[in-house]
Amino acid sequence: MSMKLDNETWLIELGDDVIEKKAEIGIEALTDYEKSVYCLWVIDYSIRNSGTLDALDDIYPEAISEFDSLTGKNNWLSKSSIKDISSSEEAYYNNFEELCNEFRSVQACT
Repeated sequence: MSMKLDNETWLIELGDDVIEKKAEIGIEALTDYEKSVYCLWVIDYSIRNSGTLDALDDIYPEAISEFDSLTGKNNWLSKSSIKDISSSEEAYYNNFEELCNEFRSVQACT
């Protein structure tokens, strides 16, 4: 019987898998979904560790724009853009569960 992971654990574990794959084959070879996971992981890492998006500059400055672009192009998220959600630490945490639930539902289709 498989146990459903909470969203934070899901993002950390899937993000780790994508980071390993990115290190092996490069970001260009990742699927759109994998690139989106990486972008979301970077955004989450930055907010959870510093309370701001400042760490994006050091890790992947394009994370927000690329996440919005990929999820928009593929019609993966219907609610909010990551730009709105990441406007503040509070907005991010208030929308994290809904964002992940919607994004996780895409995973089953990819």
